[in-house]
Amino acid sequence: MPRTKADQQTIVSRARRSRAARRRLLEKAVEQLNGQPRMALQTMGYYVEATCGFKGLAKQTGIRRGRLVRMLSAAGRPRLRNFMRVFMPLLRQEGYGLAVEHVRK
Repeated sequence: MPRTKADQQTIVSRARRSRAARRRLLEKAVEQLNGQPRMALQTMGYYVEATCGFKGLAKQTGIRRGRLVRMLSAAGRPRLRNFMRVFMPLLRQEGYGLAVEHVRK
């Protein structure tokens, strides 16, 4: 379910004021990757707005700002390569890493 502009502003405002809120927002995006990928992209977009901004992220990744805005929206459909170019710096920014674990079915 898409969030309203007011919801978005509240989320971003809280994340700007509180490191704990920023970390929760990024953690939520990671959780949403399993089952709600479009919401995960939107949540990551909120995180970017609250931290480095799309302009700053564009400098970090080499991906144009407009592309990043589209990519990190509920309608975004990034390629894995581009997603990882965005996702990894955001994780590192909060002191997280990425590990892959083999799970047998």
